[in-house]
Amino acid sequence: MVYQKLSKRLYMVKRLFFYITFITFLILILFIFTLFYLGDAYSGKVANDISVSKYEDEYKANFKYIHLIEHM
Repeated sequence: MVYQKLSKRLYMVKRLFFYITFITFLILILFIFTLFYLGDAYSGKVANDISVSKYEDEYKANFKYIHLIEHM
């Protein structure tokens, strides 16, 4: 009788430990996935901003050069 109660309690503790471990693992996986997703989106935005700014600088330099040639 005592052994059965102890066995049931041990089974419940094992099951509770499993659920807590499983939920913690899922939350950790979700957190890591979110970090990579946000990092990817941010790096794409930064790369786009850099390429646009290089294009704008090149355009402005060409415009100044053409403007200088026209006024000579």
